[in-house]
Amino acid sequence: MTHQTIFLQGDEVISTLDEKRIFGKALNLNNSYLYAVQLKDGAEDLPKIKKILAAKEIAFAPNLILTPRLGTQSSWSSKAHDIFKNIGVNSLIRVERFKGFEGNAEQHEEIINNYLDRMTESIQPKKFLKLESEGLQINSTSMKMNLC
Repeated sequence: MTHQTIFLQGDEVISTLDEKRIFGKALNLNNSYLYAVQLKDGAEDLPKIKKILAAKEIAFAPNLILTPRLGTQSSWSSKAHDIFKNIGVNSLIRVERFKGFEGNAEQHEEIINNYLDRMTESIQPKKFLKLESEGLQINSTSMKMNLC
């Protein structure tokens, strides 16, 4: 069976109000949830999946991504997969949610020290991300550990 992986952008991870509560100050972060959606080829369910996730094409270039721990499937992913299956989205193989941040080294340090949950999340290295003229590309070799 062949499949395709599509990356989408969702809602904000941390609002300005949450930034002040978590970090004690506004960091003015550009951040969003990122969804990795694995579909069977020829899947017609993508518009439905986008609508349910309130997701769109990726419109920013995160330089820090927090993922579920490598080699695991998050509880969010497991529950989302069950929901999609129960509403008849049969082309979905797997869906996973990441947290994407675009910022400088100081902002990244704040996120890692005050927001990262080391028990359930991993920090992805820069090789995980690749910017090309057509937009953000996520290195599928690095991604396999999270999606398989």
